[in-house]
Amino acid sequence: MSEWVEPLCPPRQLQPVAVTSNGDDIFWLMEPPENPDRWKVTVNDLDSEDWFIFDGPFTAFLLSFCTNDVIVPSFPDDLLGKSAYFTPTP
Repeated sequence: MSEWVEPLCPPRQLQPVAVTSNGDDIFWLMEPPENPDRWKVTVNDLDSEDWFIFDGPFTAFLLSFCTNDVIVPSFPDDLLGKSAYFTPTP
């Protein structure tokens, strides 16, 4: 996490997945730990202690976001208007 904020759960339950260009961190909420198919996606707003929780897998989160079926409050309104790119971690 870029800056420490009060987590919504014990940090050991948060697995980093992605970070946005504006610094929001995206995690898997690894609960229950033995069943990854039930993990949720959570987004931490860099500028506050607010957490957004999506009740579904990461692929469903991406699809829902890209089709405007889910709105993440901390994401900029024009986020989808920019060209998409992927940078793999070395």
